Amino acid sequence: MRGRAALHACVEWLRSGPVSTVFAVLVLAGWDFQRSAVAETPAGDESGILVRLLPSGSVSPCYFAAVVVLVLAVGIWAERRLGSLRYAIIGVIGHTASIVLVTLVSRALAHTPVEWFRVFAETPSSSVGAWLFATGVAAAGLTEGVMRRRVILLVGVYLAVMVTCAGEARDFEHLVAVGIGLVAGRMIGGPIPKRRVGSRLEAREFIVTGIVAIIAASVISMRAEYFIGPLASVRYLFEASITPEQIDAVCASGTEAACQRAEALSRSTSLGSIIRLAMPWLVQLSFLPGLRRGRQAAAIGTVLLQAYILLRSAIAAATISGLYRYWDESGAVLGLDPAVGPGLQLFVPIIIPLLVIAVVVWKWKLFPVRPVAGWYRRLTLLVFSGVVLGAVVAVAAGLLLRSHLGETPTVGRLVWDYIIHIVPGLRLLSPVGPLTADDAFGRFALDLGTLVPWAVIVVVALRAVTRGVVESSEQTAVPYRDILRRVGAGTLGWMTTWKDNSVWISGSGRAGIAFRGRDGAALTVTDPAASPEELSDVMDEFSRWAVRQGLVPIFYSVHDAAADVARSWGWSCVPVATETVVDLGQVEFKGKAFQDVRTAANRAKKEGVEAEWMTWESAPLAIRDQIEAISQHWAEQKPLPEMGFTLGGVAELDDPEVRLLVAVDEDRTVHGVTSWMPVYEDGEVIGLTLDFMRRRDGGFRPVMEFLIARAIISAQDEGLRVLSLSGAPLVTEADEPGMIHSVLAALSARLEPVYGFNSLYAFKHKFQPRTETMWLAVPEVADLARAARAVSHAYLPNLSVRDTVRLGSELLRSSKD
Repeated sequence: MRGRAALHACVEWLRSGPVSTVFAVLVLAGWDFQRSAVAETPAGDESGILVRLLPSGSVSPCYFAAVVVLVLAVGIWAERRLGSLRYAIIGVIGHTASIVLVTLVSRALAHTPVEWFRVFAETPSSSVGAWLFATGVAAAGLTEGVMRRRVILLVGVYLAVMVTCAGEARDFEHLVAVGIGLVAGRMIGGPIPKRRVGSRLEAREFIVTGIVAIIAASVISMRAEYFIGPLASVRYLFEASITPEQIDAVCASGTEAACQRAEALSRSTSLGSIIRLAMPWLVQLSFLPGLRRGRQAAAIGTVLLQAYILLRSAIAAATISGLYRYWDESGAVLGLDPAVGPGLQLFVPIIIPLLVIAVVVWKWKLFPVRPVAGWYRRLTLLVFSGVVLGAVVAVAAGLLLRSHLGETPTVGRLVWDYIIHIVPGLRLLSPVGPLTADDAFGRFALDLGTLVPWAVIVVVALRAVTRGVVESSEQTAVPYRDILRRVGAGTLGWMTTWKDNSVWISGSGRAGIAFRGRDGAALTVTDPAASPEELSDVMDEFSRWAVRQGLVPIFYSVHDAAADVARSWGWSCVPVATETVVDLGQVEFKGKAFQDVRTAANRAKKEGVEAEWMTWESAPLAIRDQIEAISQHWAEQKPLPEMGFTLGGVAELDDPEVRLLVAVDEDRTVHGVTSWMPVYEDGEVIGLTLDFMRRRDGGFRPVMEFLIARAIISAQDEGLRVLSLSGAPLVTEADEPGMIHSVLAALSARLEPVYGFNSLYAFKHKFQPRTETMWLAVPEVADLARAARAVSHAYLPNLSVRDTVRLGSELLRSSKD
């Protein structure tokens, strides 16, 4: 059955893309003909442009198979979105225009003195690639924002690497085809809607993507001898390999300059030296998370690092160019031929760090998040310590392996050799040449110490740019609790005052939002403290502020009003919990529906259990001790630590505005306790919200029914309007079809044996409440993974490996039951 279903799905997929299916058949049919009759077509030949749609030259069956798979996968995917007619038109135009344009340019440049341009005209042209790039990018332009940007970024990285490294005609044809596809996608799909808060994040992503492409191109070019692109000349800095015997032969020629250059080149092409030369790019990779989050420290580090790379590349280019230009009898020993030297291409790597510096400085406003006070001073101290540690390692390794060096070194000689290899250009100016090694062990000893400072910088950079502290906004002169009392923040608003939350205050000072800044997200705690009239503006202002801080704004556990605002912006909203609310005024525990509640009240009266209101401060010490003991015992029965964030513990009881309703018997034994947070609106308390619930093992069994019923009656007698029984996480009645909703339902079912969310939800329905859906709102679907990570860390910030193992064991055991 499964095989028949898979076959049926494949047939339906092929039927949905008739043009691509016919195209794939032509590729298969033309295999033998192309191998025997058509030679590989160079860029300068404009004959048979449409024939070039089929792979040409002597190619392997695996290559043809890959082409067919791409046509049937990418091609049909694009055809389904564009329609067959548009797909064919865009494919033909993209293929033809890219080949014609690149052919004309290559002919014009073939007569220039630049070697790359002459070789470029002889490189192979594109086959099916231009067609697929044009149609694929055009189809991506019709998808939602996340898919569109991800496809364009991935294609951009690939083309940036291929154009700068390989540098062949087909790579530039693919680049032109992508441009045609972008234009076609815009013409068909219309203008791209502007992201409400994501423009800064998108700009940072493009900068980070560009740097990643540069790093990838540089690394690939180190060893790709057949590449001819602009960055291919990077390999000239690494490819030479000179043995000690060759150095002796060069030095015996009597030319001191050639001897020094040969020794320098030997040290610069060893494995350790290659790793050392690549370390700055590793440091740059460690800066990328900070750049994406708007960290100013990462931007400063990038500028300084690229300046170092610029200086080092300029010195290396001048040195290598001098080796190729210096021609005497030593040239034969080194195997250097000026006729095939790198020429001006060698200076291309100098331009790259200049461009990176220019872009970062130009877009400096994208990186406003400053490090905490004193961070730069600590950074300087740590880097200096790394340099000193490197010197110690260099001296120790040199003395330990001194028998493998060309001379017996002293401590001072080893320190000086270490210094001239970590300071760019100093080796060329030094009157004393670098130490030489007799074998691999000697080279290891000389290179080991120079790697230590870079390793320290990598570690420091990662900590600095990924663990930035998000502080409260500047308007802290306006007390957040005053705002909360004045305008309210929904039924769960009081939990925003808990100590682990940061606070943002609007520019007007009339609204505020509590949030957790971690994992690259600004995770809000329930609804904003804002009037209904200002809700949209406050959410927008906070979202833009979060983006400036390098954080993704995520609104968690918000009610319908805030979710509707987010939807109007085009955000994605997912139901994450259901709140149960009792409207006060005419509540009477009569009828069959309240049988359990009346039974609990009657049993409490018979057993002498009474409910008493108090605060943590006013509670007798004996009562507080019992509450702490009950709570501790309850937590010990759980496979995980006590959860926080929107679930209060004993610490949250110590608040003069939080009421405790405690069930005690005639002996003052506590059987159960509940806490109730105030709900404010227009400066008045209009309701209460249940938070803390604990019962004594072996005590009065229906104590929770008894306490909640007493709280409802007391609040109603007080004239309050609403009593919230709080939310049940991962339990939702919202009709939200889709994979995400299914995943949340499955997760809720799997966690039920551990946390009992569904059981808690069913228990609260004993009081016949109405329900309100609580939502998670994110700018894009792609942000849901970040939101899940931020929420899990907020609830369990100190989850250990042991706790994780306990949770896994409990889930495994429950799944078997």
